[in-house]
Amino acid sequence: ADAWQRGAMDLEVAPVRVRNPEAKGSTDRQTITVSYDEEYSRLKLDEVATLPPAFEEEGSITAASSASINDGAAAVVIVSQTRAKEMGLATASTRIVAFADHGMEPTYFA
Repeated sequence: ADAWQRGAMDLEVAPVRVRNPEAKGSTDRQTITVSYDEEYSRLKLDEVATLPPAFEEEGSITAASSASINDGAAAVVIVSQTRAKEMGLATASTRIVAFADHGMEPTYFA
């Protein structure tokens, strides 16, 4: 929480415009900008020690010690310049020079 409040994470997270889930009518803002991690502010320290293990009865992984479902989420949409123009999207010359992903088998989560 301290790092977010000090602004240390400002360059680590790119603001993203998303559909506003609370928009009911045409006068409501249809999109909102998410520019910070919402999860850390939901942590209730007094409840952490009372959470049960998530995978095994004697396991050490709980809802508080594991990453949220969106942790590290990222996306890239790739289309040709022709298709982008057909869709009315701005185009740019871009190339992907590298990528990586990593995960662990669920058997290691206990």
